[in-house]
Amino acid sequence: MGLSNDEDLIQMLRQIKQEARLPRQDWKRIGKERLIRQARGVQRKSGMTQFAAYIGTIAVAALMGLWINKGYMVEKIPQRLPQTYTAQTIAEPSSAMLSQEQKEGQEASAAAPPVEPLESVEKPTAGGKLAAGESPAAQETGMGSLPTEHTVQTGEGVVPNKTVDATPRRMTALEEQAQRYLREKLGEQGKDYEIDPAHSRQPEGYIAFRRLVQGIPLQQSSAVVEINPDNGKISLLLYPEVEKPRVTPQTPVIDRAAAAQKLASTLGLVYAGKEHPVLQYRIDPDAVVDAKTGELLVSREEKRVASVRGEGKKLIVKDAGTAAQVMQQEFGIEVKGEAFMTIDEQGLSFNWSLGENRRVRLKTTDDGSFIGYSLEGSFQPAVQSKSSLQQAEKIALAGLAKYLPANVDQVLVKSAGQNQGQATFLFAPMYQGVPVLDESYKVAVEMTSGMVTRIEGDFSQSSFVLPDKAQALPLKDAAAQFVQNVPLELVYWAKDRNEPVLVYQIRQDTQQPWAIEALTGKID
Repeated sequence: MGLSNDEDLIQMLRQIKQEARLPRQDWKRIGKERLIRQARGVQRKSGMTQFAAYIGTIAVAALMGLWINKGYMVEKIPQRLPQTYTAQTIAEPSSAMLSQEQKEGQEASAAAPPVEPLESVEKPTAGGKLAAGESPAAQETGMGSLPTEHTVQTGEGVVPNKTVDATPRRMTALEEQAQRYLREKLGEQGKDYEIDPAHSRQPEGYIAFRRLVQGIPLQQSSAVVEINPDNGKISLLLYPEVEKPRVTPQTPVIDRAAAAQKLASTLGLVYAGKEHPVLQYRIDPDAVVDAKTGELLVSREEKRVASVRGEGKKLIVKDAGTAAQVMQQEFGIEVKGEAFMTIDEQGLSFNWSLGENRRVRLKTTDDGSFIGYSLEGSFQPAVQSKSSLQQAEKIALAGLAKYLPANVDQVLVKSAGQNQGQATFLFAPMYQGVPVLDESYKVAVEMTSGMVTRIEGDFSQSSFVLPDKAQALPLKDAAAQFVQNVPLELVYWAKDRNEPVLVYQIRQDTQQPWAIEALTGKID
């Protein structure tokens, strides 16, 4: 570019500068104010950061001081064993074995005044009080002290409540949330309730509570806190006062050992477990012992045993055509049309409509093994049924026997009833005369026609393969171990009585059900 062109360019720029508008004064003012605000904001943030750092430093220093001081105090305060335990005496080492520093420490200890023993602090019970033998730290952590002898306050004074395992179990997060909510709503009265794990259903968010009468629980649900697992909504249900029985404080007469002996008389062998059943000794789950009379009380009717001969027949159904044939040939129910198929967590279902508000369903596992069928609809009772409940039970067993394992010759009749023209039964198989608890079969019979309208259960096994009961520990050995180790508790128990009675039962907060493995003697 030449010189003339440079001069032209300079001239052009000067002309543009003369013609361009200068910034307005209010624009300058607005820009200046914005810069000032930004500067002040930066300054405030810097000041807050410095202040937070200062406070944090002070807090850390204070916590360190408390921690160091606490450690010093813990070293100075002697540990104290629970009152029911006697510390073993350990011989002092000879002076020849001690170093110079240890000797000086002994001399200083001898010169120091004796330290007074710590006062006994009470342990937290369900009623909010503390019992002898545990420090408040144990209450805060949710862990109990060593097993000890507890006392229970009754209307007639303080009585011993000896349990083998006095350590309370650690509550789950859901139980803690439910307890906080109940105490928040009831205030001081909330301390008169404790978690009732036997009647709680935690996966559903259903936490039951039982009421305390002078520290002893009333064995029936008194309140329920429901926590919706989907949205977390919490609700509290309190049973009406009219449903709460009147309780008169009572004092136990028999001790824990005598009660355990009574409960041990109901011990029996069972097979427990679904995937890998084990042989166990268990007591009757409905048995309790009257703490004043020593009488053995059972809350339910005694279960019956019925004879049956299993045939071990297996049915495999993998399509709708086979399902229709099975319904007609095996169960005498003719179905027409295409089956409506559904799939759920149990497996596959084939469904047909029979008209007149009746429908039939056949169910199989994922691999096609038959697990039941049901004829559903309205069953109106006739003026006079053609069969009694006992006759209906024989019909039910005859229909069930084909599909029972071949080495089953008895079943336990867990329940039997009649309603709306149908008799319904729940059976548990028995192997070598021992109930297989986690296998059960539901059978229903129409009373007017005698037709089996429902059979459900696991029919995938042609025969049971289970431990031999001949290898089990003798019953007397299991009973002795039960009496020595079973954890019991005192509760007020009501069964067809106007006033609850004080009874011993297996602690509800222990692993349920409490059992002894029959082959190894291990407590489960």
